[in-house]
Amino acid sequence: TGGDPKVIRYRWEMKKGSTSWDSIRTYPATNRNYMGGAMTDSTWYRRWVFSGIGDACQNVSNLLAVNVQPNINHAAVYGDTTLCFGQNPNILTAQYPQGGAGTGTYVFTWQTSADSLSWNNAPGIFNQYQYDPDTLHSSRYFRRRIQSGACDSISSSIVISVLPSLMGNSITARDSVCYNDSPVIQSMYAVKGGSGTYTYDWVSSPDGSAFFLLNEHQPSHSADTLHAVTWFRRIVKSGAYDCCRDTSNSFEINVFQLPVAVLSGSDRSICSDNNDTLDLAFTGKSPWYFSIDNGLRAISDSSAAPHKRFVFLPDTTSDASNVLNYSLAMVTDGNNCKATDMSGSLHTTVYRYPRPFSAGDVPAAICGNTQQLEAIAAPSWATYAYWDRAGDTSMLFAGSDSVLFNAVVTNKSLSALHTADSTKLYWIAANWKCKLTDSLTLVFQKIPQARMLVYSRESNSYSIASDSPKDTSIYNSRTANIYTLPVVPPDTGWWTTENAEIRISSPGHYSTEVENLSDGPNEFVWTLWNEACGADTATFRVNVKGLHPWKGFSPGSGINDYFWVEGIELEPGNISVVIMASSGKVVYKYEGPGSEWGGGKGWDGRGNRIDNNGQNLPEDTYYYIIRTTTTKPFTGYILLRRTNK
Repeated sequence: TGGDPKVIRYRWEMKKGSTSWDSIRTYPATNRNYMGGAMTDSTWYRRWVFSGIGDACQNVSNLLAVNVQPNINHAAVYGDTTLCFGQNPNILTAQYPQGGAGTGTYVFTWQTSADSLSWNNAPGIFNQYQYDPDTLHSSRYFRRRIQSGACDSISSSIVISVLPSLMGNSITARDSVCYNDSPVIQSMYAVKGGSGTYTYDWVSSPDGSAFFLLNEHQPSHSADTLHAVTWFRRIVKSGAYDCCRDTSNSFEINVFQLPVAVLSGSDRSICSDNNDTLDLAFTGKSPWYFSIDNGLRAISDSSAAPHKRFVFLPDTTSDASNVLNYSLAMVTDGNNCKATDMSGSLHTTVYRYPRPFSAGDVPAAICGNTQQLEAIAAPSWATYAYWDRAGDTSMLFAGSDSVLFNAVVTNKSLSALHTADSTKLYWIAANWKCKLTDSLTLVFQKIPQARMLVYSRESNSYSIASDSPKDTSIYNSRTANIYTLPVVPPDTGWWTTENAEIRISSPGHYSTEVENLSDGPNEFVWTLWNEACGADTATFRVNVKGLHPWKGFSPGSGINDYFWVEGIELEPGNISVVIMASSGKVVYKYEGPGSEWGGGKGWDGRGNRIDNNGQNLPEDTYYYIIRTTTTKPFTGYILLRRTNK
């Protein structure tokens, strides 16, 4: 205030330390207020005010000291930059600051951010020179703010990256191995988490407590040969300075002792079809699987018991005999452990049976009493071979033929009443004590001979007919008996005839009745047959001489006008013919020579009794009784039919 308010002028002056005052010549040093530039030293300021003509009024202000403090020397924050999920970072720190108002004036504030844009005071104690963060579950940014006097400084930020936890670090292997095995321990699952890049350490322990580092850094571990129970673990590391670490489960691997096997027995000789026997003993766990080498091949089997008697058929070669040298080739027990300690051996001499071998074949039935045999010849190396009759003296070999595979044998027992004979022969061959026997059944059959028997009234006996066909005659009969020799099995015989009207009562019996014979010769053939030799035949002829009444007639038909009895005209004496109606009444009667009966024609169907004399009798069935001087009376019936009733 004061002066000439219309004329007012300002001048700002400054000085540093003990130097003189200097006018400030830079704009806006002539304004009422002065806004200086950046300051690097403490400076004194004053303002002159001039007013009126010739600066008649002058005034200088009070002195204003502006102290300039040095910038705070804020070093970078350092600490962990990478952690694993849930870990607690090490303390964040930086060099102690300089500048500002100096030691004792610094105020610290630690700040944190998820994105380096939005900042908040860090949790916990955040106003110390250092900062101890809590456990982290995600990546975070951190920085430190320092205030001192007029100075306020914020450090550059540091980011602590948080990696996901390691997962899948589980190991597995066979829980049991055999002594001296080298098991492989490997991951059950793929390892995940961390930085995606992993390193591995393996440790082992003899007791599951104290573990020792192994020289193995691969995901899986091929252990050295194990002799006792061992535990294994795997340590997986990932991230900066292996910040992510995980130790797997402990995996225990038991060790089985190897089985021991012993083969025992004594050397022997056997036939090829006989069983060989080996005795085996095992240690270890049941069951045991083993293989035995015999010099030709390996024989495999198993045993559920620690002691086994192994019975089997031996191997053979094409030689007459061969030697098998038995030794154990492999033994594995129920733990799948293979034996390395296998002892024992023995030798078996095997003799082959003389094969191929067979007594051969013969016909099912042999015709006659001689047969050539056709056995399979014994091999050249057989000890012996021969035919054995088994005590049957009826079988004969010529000379020393019984040692021939194709010998001829003769049966001397066949006869007229012994037409067949069955016997057994045995073809025998051997190599050492290995004998084979095959039987052959021979059925001999005699050649059949069909013969007729002839009855003699004088001697009341039968004799064998010397010729064929053999004739015999019967009189006034349509029935006869025919005979031949009795049939001796295996022969069979049967009668046949070409006359279909004749009935043979027993066609398959050597003696039979034949009926409905025709007048004159009736021929019968006897066939005698057996399987081996076939058939032989003989002919028997029966000549019928005698009466043969007709069965019916039809008066007036012009064909069968009369009832006639064939052969009655040959009767030497008188005959008697009586005809009766079905009621039993006699309607016709004739007595006289047979050749004159009815004028040589027979009965014409008319009655000749008192009550019907000359009358045609009606159609009906009539019965007759005929008597002759040469035959017994014979009866029958006759049918009378009339064409004109």
